[in-house]
Parts: sequence; C-alpha cells; structure tokens
Amino acid sequence: MFTKCPKCAHSPLPANQALPAACPACGVIFAKVAQGIDDEGDRPPTLALRSRSLRTELAGDNKPTWAGLLLNTSEQVDPTTFWRRVALLVGFALWGAMLIAKDYRTGEMGSSFIHGPLLIFHEAGHVVFRLFGEWMMVLGGTLGQLIMPVILGSALLIKNRDPFGAAIGLWL
Repeated sequence: MFTKCPKCAHSPLPANQALPAACPACGVIFAKVAQGIDDEGDRPPTLALRSRSLRTELAGDNKPTWAGLLLNTSEQVDPTTFWRRVALLVGFALWGAMLIAKDYRTGEMGSSFIHGPLLIFHEAGHVVFRLFGEWMMVLGGTLGQLIMPVILGSALLIKNRDPFGAAIGLWL
C-alpha cells in the first residue's frame, strides 16, 4: 500500500501493512492512515500537510530550505484570515514605527505596553549570562532581549512552519 511513510517519509516499510503495522521511525499506524484516505487519494486530515514546500520536502529529501520555510503557504488561504493577517502586520509595523519615534532618554519608551515583556527578557539575560563573568552579565541584558525573540521566531518558523507567527515573534 504505502512505499514511504505518509508522516515522516521513512522507507522501507513492512510488506504487510495490516492493522498492527506501524512505521519503524515515527510509529504511525498504516491501517488507520489508510482508513482516513478518501476516494481521490488525499491524505487524511490528521496527517494533512499544510504546505506545498513541506509536501515536496517529504517527497524528496527531508532537508528544509529557507525559502521553503519563509514562503510556506496553505493550499487554500481563507480570504478573511489573509486580510486579518495583513491588518495585523500593518498594525505591528505602525506600532513599531511609533516605538522607534519615542525618546528613550525621557522614559517615554517605558510607558509602552511592550516594555513589560521585553524587560523580562532583558533581566533574564542578566541572570543567564552571569555564569560567564561580570562583563557578559552586563552585556547579557541586551543579548537576552535580542536572543529571546529570535528563539521564539525560529521555533514558530521551523517547528510549526508558521512564517506569520515568526514575523510577529521577530517583531519583538
């Protein structure tokens, strides 16, 4: 029935893919996958691949490309969701421009809502980088404030294949 695992593209697979048979790599049960496949041969909803780039990734090699990650789109984009995301990106861009225009010397920046979460990242950076000496502890505040949004954006991009969420995470 399957030549490659529909979830992780592992091969070779067991010849008998009846109910107890599972993929040796990821453990997906082939009989349950086969029950969910409709007449046109589409993948079941539980294993549906959300993007063209991910589908081609599994068909060929398993190494994702940056272009595939950044340009990941759904097969069918709901117009309402699309325009909401556009509005959010525009809103965050305007908010970012307003934050850039604030004067940090007068404390104007501290009155912004986003200052609270970023302050937590900043102070956590001091604590984490304290292990590497006094100079790194002082530098750690800025490093924590810069590294945490990159970690957040990378996790959303690589693990969830969500470039919109990664863009919002990197906005921080």
